[in-house]
Amino acid sequence: MRHQLRKAKLSRSTKQRFALWHGLCRSLVMHGKIVTTYAKAKSIVPFVEKLVSKGKNYDLSAYRSVLSFFRGDEVASKKIFDDYGQKYQERSGGYVKVIKLGRRKGDSAEEACIMFV
Repeated sequence: MRHQLRKAKLSRSTKQRFALWHGLCRSLVMHGKIVTTYAKAKSIVPFVEKLVSKGKNYDLSAYRSVLSFFRGDEVASKKIFDDYGQKYQERSGGYVKVIKLGRRKGDSAEEACIMFV
């Protein structure tokens, strides 16, 4: 039974799913907004929210945690702390929003744009 299971499986194994989430979060941080399927966009919201919350207080533990999430990518980690951590210092949550764009022509998948507020 799947009682209170919150994460979507996205038709992938565990390692593939985590790699997808890490890659999507990194792309969102680097570019500011991305277009993907609605299910994928909805599934990375909690990860991005936690990363930005860690970026609001600049200490060594938070930096190492964000750096390990991005698998050693220092550019993305710096961007979390320098840009987004400073930008959302006064905000207590809700850093990203997901906007539905309609269906994709090729396979009729529901597309969405996820961006920082």
